[in-house]
Amino acid sequence: MSLTTGCESGPLGCNRETGVVFENADTLPATARASYEVTSPRNSNLIMTLTWENGAVEPQMTATIIDCGGHTGCQMLSQGSRRTGPTAREMQVDGWRGKRYRIDVEGDLALDQRVTLRVRYDTGGCT
Repeated sequence: MSLTTGCESGPLGCNRETGVVFENADTLPATARASYEVTSPRNSNLIMTLTWENGAVEPQMTATIIDCGGHTGCQMLSQGSRRTGPTAREMQVDGWRGKRYRIDVEGDLALDQRVTLRVRYDTGGCT
């Protein structure tokens, strides 16, 4: 896990923490699946962003909780992403500290494509 962080001053002098938890670039063959695991370092939101180069292809991304990390009432569910631009998909999930996700990226049906997966955390408020 590569972890970089940043802070912003809030209205009452508190900090909002953000950082990159995971980043990977690779060529994904057509119809192939690549899986990655990430663990949330903070009680935060995890923002998972998949980008690619060719707007004509349509890779897919889902995230499945594989460990609740002590989050009471957590259910091991999967969530799909939404397209946020011509060459991007994104989803935001609950990043309870220690919660672990498996992110599956599925290649386009016809073309190989270079994809980049980036996972950030954002506490979204005072910590």
